[in-house]
Amino acid sequence: MLRLAALSGALAATGGALWELSSTLASMVSYTAALMALNQIAPPLFLLAAGASARRAPASSWLYDPLVALTVFGGLSILVSMPQILSRGLANALFSLPIGGLELLSGLLLWAQVMPWTRHIRNDLWLAAYLTLANLPMMVVAVIWMTAGNVLYAPYLNLICLWNLPPLDDQHYAGFVMLAAGFPLQVMALWYLVEGLHAAHRKSAN
Repeated sequence: MLRLAALSGALAATGGALWELSSTLASMVSYTAALMALNQIAPPLFLLAAGASARRAPASSWLYDPLVALTVFGGLSILVSMPQILSRGLANALFSLPIGGLELLSGLLLWAQVMPWTRHIRNDLWLAAYLTLANLPMMVVAVIWMTAGNVLYAPYLNLICLWNLPPLDDQHYAGFVMLAAGFPLQVMALWYLVEGLHAAHRKSAN
């Protein structure tokens, strides 16, 4: 029953996000929320729905590699969130790809390190540090969006967004959405930190 509910939630989040991405100029807030749904909501639900069977996925030698997950997740977070660091040609090439699919893939790779049946890092303390490091680029970008004094996404520069928000305010709220979307990973990092400290304490007590 739980797995069915997780699958239903994952499909709903994915479908709603892809529908929202079809009108990306409507609002930077809604655009960011759609990307975060694909990156941070749908992946853990899909993995919960798959359960231990996810461990038998093909190409598992790299699908569950922590370094691959860290590189893809961190790199995509920065490139998609801060396209101005790229040349115009590279930025156009990146955004001509199915961004939603890339966000979903990177989220699946990272959340696979969280789930007990797919994680490769067995030490809880190391996993806590890994998740904190992986989440750092997204948190930094969120703070930049929330505090920037100018619009960083060129398509939103001269656009009146949904709810009649000025583009700069829209960007600030989008940063808050991204920051909130990163909380589940931070909670999991804290969970594994506490579990690791408890395990270390029990070991020392014995």
